[in-house]
Amino acid sequence: MSENAPTELVDLRVRRSRKNLIDAICTLVKDQPLQKVSVRDITEKAMVNRSTFYAHFVDKYDLFRIAIGQRMREDLAIILKDSTTFTYTNLRNLIIIGGTMMTRISNECQQTSMGELVSVFMNEMQQSLHEVVSSWVGGLEISPEEANTVAMYTTGTIFGAVLIWIQQTEGKQSIEELADQMMPLLMEGIGSSSNIIVE
Repeated sequence: MSENAPTELVDLRVRRSRKNLIDAICTLVKDQPLQKVSVRDITEKAMVNRSTFYAHFVDKYDLFRIAIGQRMREDLAIILKDSTTFTYTNLRNLIIIGGTMMTRISNECQQTSMGELVSVFMNEMQQSLHEVVSSWVGGLEISPEEANTVAMYTTGTIFGAVLIWIQQTEGKQSIEELADQMMPLLMEGIGSSSNIIVE
């Protein structure tokens, strides 16, 4: 047996416990509001004890935020796996993916108020989108400061519009229609920055 076997075993248990806790909260919020889900409900569903829960997470809100963030990053990685450049098509797809993810999470967590979901979206989706856009603009021939500004502008514009869309449209406008309306405005704003050409 290798010298690292005990550490590997502990790491595997830690990963399994975290996964079970994340899966548990995702399952529980499908049937009841996050506000009513208790740490006891989560630990029973995950088949771990409370001390294990608190070794990984501050509280149920911390767990929920991490669960949503992980899910968003996994979805983005799968859908955008071949999208590595800052292009018109990739930006349009990012708007559609953002709206689709928010819609799915809202539908799966119907019992949880939009107010609670918005705080999670604010942290996790903004960060997820920013990571993607930052990786795209990193390849442009612009200064790091300008790349950071472009990433912040693009992320904020996409996130803000999609968040308002999900709160106000109620099926009146598709996410694709929103993307088509946003792209000229987004491109004009980005295009006004020097040295940036989005194909």
